[in-house]
Amino acid sequence: MNDYLSVSVSQETQQFLSFEPRHMISASPHTTAKFAELYDQYGDSYTDDVTEEGLREIFMKVAEIGGERLRVTREEIAEMESRYFPNSSPGGLFRQCKVYLDRYSTVGKQETAIEACPLELTGLELQMYGAEVARDFDETVTHVVFDKDDLRRIPELRRLERNHAKKHHFVTMEWVRDSIECEFMKNERLYEPNV
Repeated sequence: MNDYLSVSVSQETQQFLSFEPRHMISASPHTTAKFAELYDQYGDSYTDDVTEEGLREIFMKVAEIGGERLRVTREEIAEMESRYFPNSSPGGLFRQCKVYLDRYSTVGKQETAIEACPLELTGLELQMYGAEVARDFDETVTHVVFDKDDLRRIPELRRLERNHAKKHHFVTMEWVRDSIECEFMKNERLYEPNV
C-alpha cells in the first residue's frame, strides 16, 4: 500500500493528487459512501484512467480480497451482449451457437478424428467469435458444420437428428467464413450442403 504523503504530488504537474480508497486507513460512513460512487470494491476508478502501477495494485487487491470467483454462463454473456451491444459485438457473433464439427469418420467418436481436417481451423474461428464447439452431436447442438468436400456422414447425422426434439442447421464451413466476413450470421439455408 502506498503512503499518501509520499505520492501526494504528481511528478508531472507538481499538483496534489486526489485521495483514493487505497490511501485510507479508516473512513467515516459518509466518505465510504462517496468512494463507493467513484470506485469499485477493488479501488478502480469508474472515471479516471489507470496507470500500469495502479492496475497492478488493483489486481493485487482482487487477489487479496479473493472470495468466490464469479462464474458467468455463456447464456448470461450472450444476454449481456444482446442487451448492451446489440449490433456491435463481433467477438460474440456466434455466441448463441453450439456447433458440432463433422471432423470424425465415425460420428461422435473422437478417436476417429480425420487427419488434417480443414474443420479444425473453422472450429478455432467459431470459438474466437463466441461459439461453443460440441464434442458430441446431441439436442443442444444448434449447427452442424461440414467440409463441402466430405459429406459422407450427413445421412447418419440426419438419422440421429430424427431422435432430437430440435432440428439442427446443417451448413458448410463457408457459412462460418462468410458470416465472419459480413459480421452477421448469414442465412443458413443458403449454405446447406448438397448431398
